[in-house]
Amino acid sequence: PPADEVLGRLTDWSLLTFSVDGSLVVAHTLIKRVVRERCMAEGSYAALAELTGHLLANLADRIGERIWEHSAEGSELIAHVTALHEHTVGNLGDTTETANIIRNLRHWAVWLVNTMEDRPAVAISIALPLAEESERVLGSDHTATLMARNNLAMAYQTAGQLHEATSLFERTLADRERVLGADDPMTLTSRNNLAGAYREAGRLGEAMSLYETA
Repeated sequence: PPADEVLGRLTDWSLLTFSVDGSLVVAHTLIKRVVRERCMAEGSYAALAELTGHLLANLADRIGERIWEHSAEGSELIAHVTALHEHTVGNLGDTTETANIIRNLRHWAVWLVNTMEDRPAVAISIALPLAEESERVLGSDHTATLMARNNLAMAYQTAGQLHEATSLFERTLADRERVLGADDPMTLTSRNNLAGAYREAGRLGEAMSLYETA
């Protein structure tokens, strides 16, 4: 049957509700748990998680770089990404395609919060375990691991934790120079980021030198 008919039936049975403006469909927490546990029992949980990941990735692509026009949608999407990770961690292999999709979504979530600069604690809560997982699963020199470490440093800087930020920026720059080369665009970005952290920490001589090199 058409989707509207299915949603109507579920609403009549009090399994779903709609927001006041009708833009959101809300399921009770217990209903969501029943669906997850049934999918696990049937062996379809991984496929459901992968489908959810693809849907969230499509929504993230729609927001794109226009985050200031879609800040509310972006914040809601971050919550969904976090929930997807929390409900799948430990239930999927770390090296599966689904796990990779979810990691990419978490990278995007950290980038979005860092860009908005309004919730550094949220950024750190996503970025710290992501950096640790990336290093464990992909290796310390993987480009995704280096990106995760850089994004965590940015979150620390926004939170005013300059010692942690500077230390991570220094490590990431050294690793990118060694792995990617001194002239790679990501290495240049790391050099610029470290210079910014030095400047904010009052280490102006080191900041100026790095800025000149960059």
